[in-house]
Amino acid sequence: MEDELASIAAAAGAAMAGARAATATSGPGLSLMAETISMLGMAELGVVLTIWARAGPSTGLATRTAQQDLFYSLFIGHGEFPKIVLASGDIEEAFYDAIKTANWADKYQVPVIHLVDKDLSNTFVMMPLPDPYSVRIERPRPVVFQEEKNANRYELTEDGLPVRLLPGVSKAVYHVVSLEHDPEGDPDEDAEMVKKMYDKRMRKIDLMLKEIPEEDKVRWYGPRDAEVAIVSWGTTKPQILAALEELPGVGFLQLRLLAPFPAEEVKRYLAGKKTLFIEGNYMGQSALLVRMYTGIEADAVAVKYNGRPVTADEVVEAFKRFKAGEKRIELDWDL
Repeated sequence: MEDELASIAAAAGAAMAGARAATATSGPGLSLMAETISMLGMAELGVVLTIWARAGPSTGLATRTAQQDLFYSLFIGHGEFPKIVLASGDIEEAFYDAIKTANWADKYQVPVIHLVDKDLSNTFVMMPLPDPYSVRIERPRPVVFQEEKNANRYELTEDGLPVRLLPGVSKAVYHVVSLEHDPEGDPDEDAEMVKKMYDKRMRKIDLMLKEIPEEDKVRWYGPRDAEVAIVSWGTTKPQILAALEELPGVGFLQLRLLAPFPAEEVKRYLAGKKTLFIEGNYMGQSALLVRMYTGIEADAVAVKYNGRPVTADEVVEAFKRFKAGEKRIELDWDL
């Protein structure tokens, strides 16, 4: 489309019509999509948005990488509504995650943000040929009405998932709206109905945490009984794995599903361990996220925010400085 406003709106319309819908952006383009992402949450439409994050703010370093858009991806949009945010750590993960996120958008009928970054978009790798039997396309079947009648598109279901009705394959009459509504889709501001519809949408969070496999929530590398865990997300993964070869006895917890946040799994892996968070932003956003949902305070945070990716050597350096007692470690090898 001609711009990000039109792109996300066209994707919303495609999802409404029953197509698998996805679009992509980076930098300020994400800001232009915020209003329609909120509309997707209210209308319960599944669209995948891939964010190739680069360094900001504003146009920032337009051709450089960063992990600065984590918080914005998690909390984009006005109001509260379920969404999925999944971060890929390398090219092979990104390939399979593109399929998983499309499945989840269709099934749970929520906006799904596939979070990657500029460094990954510029990367060329050799990866194993995908096994066609391991790639599953999962789509819920629409409900079909043979006679023309009103239908409850937003029925108050126990699991929170709305009835899937598609134009052209059913004679059902229903509304898709951005206003709060009753089960049929008619605008409704009755206090009791508002709470029922709100609760129904938010029930998807528990369902997604229950059904999404643990390997898509977090992944652990290294000895399970490690005393120290490096914690990170996204495309620091290959560099951290390379650094672990020089750091025997150290584990690595890769955060994959960032919304809804898998607090129980994270607490289980980090229980009793010292933690070193490493990421490409100034604030140490994933450390703040883990503390918010689990109460676990980072023992140290290593950050890099000059538009260059974290290197394996920097991971080793960060660990040495962490062992020496530093709490905030700024990595700047490319200066």
